[in-house]
Amino acid sequence: MVSRFSVMKSRIFGEISTMPKAIPDTSCLILLGKIDALELLNTAYEQVIVTDIVREEFKKQLPKFLLSAKCSKADFYASLCGEIDPGEASVICLGKEISDSILILDDLKARKIAARLGMKFTGTLGVLVKAKKQGLVPEIGPYVKKLLEAGIRISPKILAEIQKDYP
Repeated sequence: MVSRFSVMKSRIFGEISTMPKAIPDTSCLILLGKIDALELLNTAYEQVIVTDIVREEFKKQLPKFLLSAKCSKADFYASLCGEIDPGEASVICLGKEISDSILILDDLKARKIAARLGMKFTGTLGVLVKAKKQGLVPEIGPYVKKLLEAGIRISPKILAEIQKDYP
């Protein structure tokens, strides 16, 4: 029997299998940038696509491995902007256009919309878990510590689960 927590854990950490295209939100780029781990996106995913809006929100030079794309569904994007910020809306919008993709969203409201739309998603912690499972990093504890020091909020339950599964 699958527990409710394991389903929640799966949604939080996302699909661990290889996904060819990842579409990160600004928060993921900011947080991975703060802990000097942006390169993990390049190694954990075959392709990383940043929307033009996320690129503008980031306001720093992005690594060359990040591809750029723009959501072409203006009406859908506008409807999402009524519920979430423009960067998250652009990520979800582009994710609807690129079928084989996983969204990297940290915002709960954006995650709920992605779930409602049946989209695959993970968060910044999910990127770290994926990197660990792929053998790209020996441990994720130091990264999680840096994220906490950078100000990310992680629920005690999720933090305990990470520490238990990925010491």
